[in-house]
Formats: sequence, C-alpha cells, structure tokens
Amino acid sequence: MATATTSSSDRRRRRHYLITGGSEGIGAALVSQLVATEQNPKISIVGRSRDKFDKYQKELLTNAEQRQCCLTFYQYDLSLMHEVKALAAELEKSAEPLHAIVHCAGVMLPQRTVTKEGLETVFALQFLARFYLNHLLAPLLLKNSHEQEEKPVVVVVSAGGSITRHPSQLDWDNLQGEKSYNGVHALKHESIANDMQMLRYQQLHPKIEWYCYGPGYVGDTQLLAAMPTAFRWMAGMAGHVIGISAQQAAKNIMLLLVDDGQAKREETNHQSVLYQRGLKAADERKIKRRMQTENQEKLFRVSQELLKTVDITIDMYVVP
Repeated sequence: MATATTSSSDRRRRRHYLITGGSEGIGAALVSQLVATEQNPKISIVGRSRDKFDKYQKELLTNAEQRQCCLTFYQYDLSLMHEVKALAAELEKSAEPLHAIVHCAGVMLPQRTVTKEGLETVFALQFLARFYLNHLLAPLLLKNSHEQEEKPVVVVVSAGGSITRHPSQLDWDNLQGEKSYNGVHALKHESIANDMQMLRYQQLHPKIEWYCYGPGYVGDTQLLAAMPTAFRWMAGMAGHVIGISAQQAAKNIMLLLVDDGQAKREETNHQSVLYQRGLKAADERKIKRRMQTENQEKLFRVSQELLKTVDITIDMYVVP
C-alpha cells in the first residue's frame, strides 16, 4: 500500500521520518519543512486519502529532488488497529531503521461514533493507534539507535500537559464515551491519555526520546471539519486571538526532531516529556496524577485489554 513519489540514487546514510496525518495540517507543514531543511532524508507519510497528498506533492517533489529526498506515501486508516498492524508490518519488511515518528493524525467529532472494530473513533485514532504503533515500531527505532549512535525520537501531537481543568484526569469508566460524550471532552480525554503514555514510554525505553507536544489552537488544519458550523465559527474567532499556524507548530516540532530540543531545554533549565506551544515545558505540579506510575500502568493494562477486543495481544514489556 506504499507509493514512492520521489527517490534518490544517493545511498548515503539518511534519516528516516514517519509522519502520520502527513497529507494536511501540521503533518503536511512538517513534511514541507523537513524537505526544505534536511539533506537526503527519507519521509514516510501515512494518510487515508491519496488524493489529499496529491494536491500538494508537486511542490514537494520540486524541493525533494533538489535535496535528494525520498517521499513514500502509505495509505492506511489508523483508526483501525489491524491497519496499524499492517502498516508496521510493511515498514518492518524494509528493515530500514527509523529516526523519528511524529503522530499528527487526528479528528474531532460532534457525536460518538465507533469504528468497524467497535472502538470509539477519536480514542482509537488519537490514543490507541499511537500507543500500539509505538510498541510495534520500537525495534526499528532502537535499530536506528544502535546503528547510527543517536537517539531516535517519537512526538505525539496532542496537548502536552496543557489540560489542567475538568477533565484533568482520566474517567476510567468513560474512556470511550460509553456513558456520556461530547467532542471537546473526547479530545481532552485522549490528550490526557497521550501525556501518560509518553511519560511511561520514557521510563520503559530510555534509549528513545519521547515527547508529547501541544500546539494549542491551530487554525489551518482540518481537525474541526466535522464539527457544527457554529462551533467552527466560534473556534475560528478565538483562534484569531490565541491561535497559531500549522507552519508555526511544525517549527516547534522541528526543534524536537532535528535539534532534540537541546537549546530550548538549556534555556528553560528543564528537561521534559511534555511541551506546549513555544516548547514551554508542562507544569508537572498541575498534572500529578498523570505523573504517577500506577496510573500509567493502569492505562497500559486497559489499553492491552482494548486491543484484545479486536483480537490483538501484546506484551508491553517485551519489544516485538
């Protein structure tokens, strides 16, 4: 299901980036910046629609050929766990190490919907798929660490510890909106879960850099496309005051990918897993429950049980 759109005969060591949701919004902005600044990278882009990628690939191809890039498009629906598994299997076939994964794929929905696997769509796409893909691709990330003697990086684009008001913790009895649902709550819920998974992964796999980045409101994305017109209008008005562009968000992510955030961490004298707009480290005093190992462990156990409902069994403590 992969399509290579550009390739280079140059076989020198190259960094390999996997960008989910790379056909639009922050993901597409990040791909553009990688093409413009990185020399000889391989960029694997994951999306549901090849048509969306085709809309901007001509511009990318011009720059990519100049910088000897290799762009490959993978068409998968990451709200489905078996498609996540198939994507990982396709990447593993190449046996090529990964330098970085950036999870940008996301959606906000006004009503509760479930995938054909029976999982709530927002939680499946924006938390469980990321959790599962991180687990499956850990070997390719660690292979990069061994072969190239540099730490690979995983970035989840979510909230970066910025959700500190209700709900400020997981509702274990309503993880998938089974009892009550609204779009804003669902987005906050997956954000809290993503904070917890990245904090836990940092402990489990210290040879990989794990980051959760929250850009806040980003106006030029399709995240709110399914929401009612009035909601999008109000969000847009607020965004004119407090929002940033996808390109600005991508610049923050680039600091984590290319420079490993080192300059920013030295400036703030703080090393964190959770970062917000401008790479401001999260205030850990406001998210104490997310910092507790027992809560992170509980989330991992619950996630494993959810995967079992779609006939997938994993052991989080064994690298596949």
